[in-house]
Amino acid sequence: MLKITTIDEEYLEQRVVSIEVWGKHPEAEIGTTGQGLKLGDPVSEVRRIYGLRSFFGVTLSDQAGCGLFAGSTAPTLLIEFDGNQRIDYMGLWTNKNSCISY
Repeated sequence: MLKITTIDEEYLEQRVVSIEVWGKHPEAEIGTTGQGLKLGDPVSEVRRIYGLRSFFGVTLSDQAGCGLFAGSTAPTLLIEFDGNQRIDYMGLWTNKNSCISY
């Protein structure tokens, strides 16, 4: 499943604020990041591609200080895993100041 969320504010152009995908495997390019991470990949592939580490059960970027949670304008990639520790959700979220224009 693919979900794209936009924001449409008065006096501003419409912008994409999130792109989310769910599933057990990609459908063509849908469900694959620009770096090649895919739905269904194991945790080890996330760490290999994005250099992630575990912190109290949550996976954080080694380049801490990026994304929504640090007040940065960089997009944030959120990843969830199924019971077999394979990716079943990926979401790319931006904050209001870093929205992606059409």
